[in-house]
Amino acid sequence: VSQSRYCEQADQIVSRLNLAGGLTHAGDSAYFRPSTDAIVMPPMAAFDSRENYYATLLHESVHASGHDSRLKRITPARFGSENYAFEELVAELGAAMLCAKCGINGDLRHAGYIENWLQALRNDKKFILSASAKAQQAMDYLTATSADEHGEITEALAA
Repeated sequence: VSQSRYCEQADQIVSRLNLAGGLTHAGDSAYFRPSTDAIVMPPMAAFDSRENYYATLLHESVHASGHDSRLKRITPARFGSENYAFEELVAELGAAMLCAKCGINGDLRHAGYIENWLQALRNDKKFILSASAKAQQAMDYLTATSADEHGEITEALAA
């Protein structure tokens, strides 16, 4: 997959979110802010490669898919908690799926979360299965090509 092709695919995924607060480039941290429904990313020049920029953007897009206006997955959680670790694992798995779909070979590594994931796995044997299912739902939502598909996905989840 050519670089322009995967960039275009990733940009389309992000644009489908219709973020109320948009996508902005500032600072040196990437994050999704649920209160303003916005993704904040460092400038592309801050990344080792375009692929790492897009891998991070897709990770944040998976977080954004959990917003109350979309899949209603995000619950307030403090860093280190099991809920926080769960959401980070969903975002990491979802980003890996999206990167594979787009042909992006970016780094997907969040070493700081691994200990939290291991503890959560010790506490709940279905943790990885639940996170994988939520990551698949996020990928389905983010790659849906129409509002009708988004509606079908959110209706199926509510049932």
